[in-house]
Amino acid sequence: MAVIGDLSIGGTIIKADNLASTLQVCFDSGAKKVLLPQTSAVGLGIVLAELMSSFSLVFYQGAEDAVFKALGGGINGYYYCAGIKEVERHFKPR
Repeated sequence: MAVIGDLSIGGTIIKADNLASTLQVCFDSGAKKVLLPQTSAVGLGIVLAELMSSFSLVFYQGAEDAVFKALGGGINGYYYCAGIKEVERHFKPR
């Protein structure tokens, strides 16, 4: 699995640059699942269909969402974590 994206000091997710080359590196490294920020969805138009079809692409909206989706689990878009308050405390901008 690969998680792509940057987090600003203010806590906002920054769109991934050079998406095609980044996904190629993920493919070469053997990633089967790739988490992308939703803001990067517009860049998928330049990625080859063969490359995109080799992954399970999952989009996330924020750092907490990325963590929950990276950990797996969840039913119908609802993700559960026993220590959710602890996770939120570490990923909320201060």
